Amino acid sequence: MTEITKPLGNKHYIYGRRGKIALLASLREGLLPRAGELFTFRIDPAKINLFNAKNKETL
Repeated sequence: MTEITKPLGNKHYIYGRRGKIALLASLREGLLPRAGELFTFRIDPAKINLFNAKNKETL
């Protein structure tokens, strides 16, 4: 579920949550979800960054 959308330069950042999992996605263009809306997206495995929530280390 979308919590916040922020435009920054030529990208838009979408902060959301799925249960206990926090998500941050960056979009260059397209329709942006509004706060409270569900959103669906595809993840490019070559561009994904995962972090440990406890110590902030890259996985």
